[in-house]
Amino acid sequence: MSVKPWSISTTIRNPLRIRDFLIILNKLKGDINNAETQKLFQIYLIQDKKYKPTNLKSEWEKIFNDPNKNFSFKIAKKIFEYQNYIDPAMRGRTSMSPLKEYGFVFVDEESKIQISNFGKAFIQSEYDLEEIFLQAFIKWQYPNPLNDSFNIKDGFNIKPFIATLHLIKLVNELSISNNINPVGLSKDEFDLFAPTLINYADIKKYADKIIKYRLETKKLSKIDLIRFKKDYKIDFVKQFFNTDKLPNIEKLINNLKDYGDNIRRYFRLTKLLYFRGNGYYIDIEFRRQKEIDSLLKKYSGKADSFDNRKDYLDYIVKNIELPWDNRKHLQEIASNIEKDLKITDFKKDISKLNKTELKKYISYLRQVRIEIHEKEKHIEAQEIKSIDEYIDQLQNIYNSNKKFSIELERLSTMSLNAINDAIKIKPNYPIGDDGEPTFTAPANIPDIECYYDDFCLICEATMLKSRDQWFNEGQPVMRHLKDFENKNSKNSYCLFVAPAIHSDTANTYYIANKYGYDGKQQKIIPITINQLAKILKVVKQYRLNNKNFNNQLFRELLDNVVSNCISNNSFSDWIKNIDVEVKKWKEEKLIGIQ
Repeated sequence: MSVKPWSISTTIRNPLRIRDFLIILNKLKGDINNAETQKLFQIYLIQDKKYKPTNLKSEWEKIFNDPNKNFSFKIAKKIFEYQNYIDPAMRGRTSMSPLKEYGFVFVDEESKIQISNFGKAFIQSEYDLEEIFLQAFIKWQYPNPLNDSFNIKDGFNIKPFIATLHLIKLVNELSISNNINPVGLSKDEFDLFAPTLINYADIKKYADKIIKYRLETKKLSKIDLIRFKKDYKIDFVKQFFNTDKLPNIEKLINNLKDYGDNIRRYFRLTKLLYFRGNGYYIDIEFRRQKEIDSLLKKYSGKADSFDNRKDYLDYIVKNIELPWDNRKHLQEIASNIEKDLKITDFKKDISKLNKTELKKYISYLRQVRIEIHEKEKHIEAQEIKSIDEYIDQLQNIYNSNKKFSIELERLSTMSLNAINDAIKIKPNYPIGDDGEPTFTAPANIPDIECYYDDFCLICEATMLKSRDQWFNEGQPVMRHLKDFENKNSKNSYCLFVAPAIHSDTANTYYIANKYGYDGKQQKIIPITINQLAKILKVVKQYRLNNKNFNNQLFRELLDNVVSNCISNNSFSDWIKNIDVEVKKWKEEKLIGIQ
């Protein structure tokens, strides 16, 4: 019997890329799923630059890296054939695999490619990310008739998402009875125990192991704790994978860490899990306890039985009725949110609402909760203690427990809030009930929108530093700003934040500022994370001296950087001078207040 963990495919690490793949695969809807179609799918992915092969000629590399140039189908086919794959169709099957695994796509009885109901919902211009992935993960199970790799002989009998919720819930319950703070699972615990829980019958055994692990660690010194955790991981992997080879063990530990990271990223989209302890713990979302309780009451984590492949297909491609999707449960959910929000002024008589009205009301209440979180965070951002935290977190972002890209968008949002007098700071990343981002902002809109009395600003944040920064952020950022300008009559700026500004990115924004984009000069201000921290230090100094730091002081810096760009004959000199401009602006603003 081969022993292996379950995982969410790392073929598509970004959940939103599933949508990109779906849109392309939709071109092949109704076509026979054979080797030729699978190759065609991979060629389309190359043509749309959604997949970049490793073996490229220099002229192809240039087109891949130039957002203004596109591939013809003929060239994309040449690129595909140039890879000289042993099994060319396998590339398309691999790209299609995660789409089929979670029910976004299926192959019907006539071997034709079809898009499921929630797959169709996902490729619409407006879609509910939470609902789509919740539907997919509730049904996802091993074994299943579409995947022979995870079968009963290998010990699999599990619905991974459901079993993970059960495990966290039970660990919390056992923690309380053992006088341990119930915090869900730590990242280390999640990486080890979630992917290796392959049979729902082992949930109790795994929960007991975690509690025993915690009790052991409680009595250890810091040095002994580090050694214990390392030895525990090695012993655990040895037993689970039945191996004694150290190099192999180290690789397997790293694999589990990689799996855990990807699983958390996807499961968080359902909003039934939330991160606590600065992102180090993964816990059940207590604000959705009613939904979770009804879900776990209905599903034990055991895989369902299906007589044949068709029955399973019918199950995974159709929307299921969620266990709380009835008037009684919806009324209880609405009532709980009302109590949580202490609502009195617009409270409705929920006993008179039908199911559809209740769902709309619950959605409205949750939006109100998010808006309350945003107002609280805006107020919190004015405190010197908070500004100190943002500065520290920006400067140490690579040490964060959170996903770097999501964390930078969050910190950029909070930094802009710290300026104090915006009419509105609107991050476009999806937000959980805890007010924290569940993922980065979608690709077709700005990361953050800011509205002031007499100007507007978008902010784009990326952790990319290489030439990929230019490829991913050059043209899209200019387009986002152009669209934003068209919607707003006030002067519009773009603040671009990254660990470092790549020379190609700098050149692109230099041209947009000096000569224009689509017929109009733009105002794009590229700054580093450290430069953003320097700006916050000025804001902090104003707070310390009870001075009002307003948006006009911030705008002066934006205008200085743009003016320097227009007057400069070299984009490289302009980028170097941005740091000079920040320092000069900082010194001017702090005159007389230090």
